[in-house]
Amino acid sequence: MSPAWQHGKTVDYGMKLSSLMSAPMINDVPTLDKLTALELNCLILHELSPKDDAEISYVLSQIFSSFTFQLPDVTELQVPLHKFRYRDDRLHRKFATTHENDLAHLYDKDECQWNWPLPKSHHDNVEQWLLPSDGSLGDWGEESAMADVESGSRADGGSSLEEVPPLDTPSPPFKGVFAMFFNVLHFALAQKVPRIVQETNPVQHLWSAGNSTCPVKDEEVSRKPDLALLDDVEARWDTIKAVCELTLRPYSATGTIGNTLDNKVFLLFRRQPWRQFVLLMSVTKEYCELRVHMYDHSGAVVMPPINIDTHPNDFLHIFSCLVFGKLECLGYDPSIVILTKTLRPAQLECASTFLRPSVNRSPAPDTMEGVVESIPPPLP
Repeated sequence: MSPAWQHGKTVDYGMKLSSLMSAPMINDVPTLDKLTALELNCLILHELSPKDDAEISYVLSQIFSSFTFQLPDVTELQVPLHKFRYRDDRLHRKFATTHENDLAHLYDKDECQWNWPLPKSHHDNVEQWLLPSDGSLGDWGEESAMADVESGSRADGGSSLEEVPPLDTPSPPFKGVFAMFFNVLHFALAQKVPRIVQETNPVQHLWSAGNSTCPVKDEEVSRKPDLALLDDVEARWDTIKAVCELTLRPYSATGTIGNTLDNKVFLLFRRQPWRQFVLLMSVTKEYCELRVHMYDHSGAVVMPPINIDTHPNDFLHIFSCLVFGKLECLGYDPSIVILTKTLRPAQLECASTFLRPSVNRSPAPDTMEGVVESIPPPLP
């Protein structure tokens, strides 16, 4: 497998996962499991923990080399208390005397844990942690409004989220805890370092748990990502930027968590074959052990695990690179422009979607659903 920092070509000869272009039609998960297991046999490498404590992972340091922002320490991140939509008994006691509009820290340095009720077991009754509110918003609706506020897109320049209409289908509470935590962290970073939004990717990327119970639309096989990193479009395998899978159990490359990651990266590559690599995250072992999984067209590398409670700044760096980094950090080839907001899945398999290199090409106004104007012809 070529080094992570030398992806000179998006499509290569003899690549494994990219044989998906000629793979048979798959209509069930067991068949997908067998196919990905065969494709990735002996091709998943596990990176050892670096000797230098200042470095999270050698591979990640190469992938995220374009992200040069100096991030604040997690102890400096604050948001208004009313954005803590989930609160367990610990947080109720901790913020008993704090006004809802006052700023509250996202991380507790004394207890070495996040001030967010991340579940530790399936038995945790997260529904009781969700605070009641008038016109409750789902994670995507509220945090999209946050993105509008932080980017200054609102006409009045205000910061109130109550004017945003509620979603009809809120996220399931269990996965929604993580989705909202990630998006509130996104909001806190954008407020602390406004340049991180203004000078990086112009399209806001937010996490959604909307497809954790509803499969992503696909003609072949139905799969449900726990969390999907999206911009402002519908979750499809051709629009999902990254996936995060959650499990109570320890990580195992041959276990359920390993299989589901392999399946989802297969579907991502099948609908986005122009990507050089795909990054996925897994949060395992009582939902506190984070791993980044880098899949390219030759195999995969699994990064060393970090504990999101005891190593919060490492977690913050990985999170920031995924959410605020350039598209190259997510595996997109900068010489290829794909108008995924207007393409249908069937169109993504056509040769015409492999566009000529272009700079900052924006899609034409939508006059008809699924119609793409001004697409240059394919290379001869």
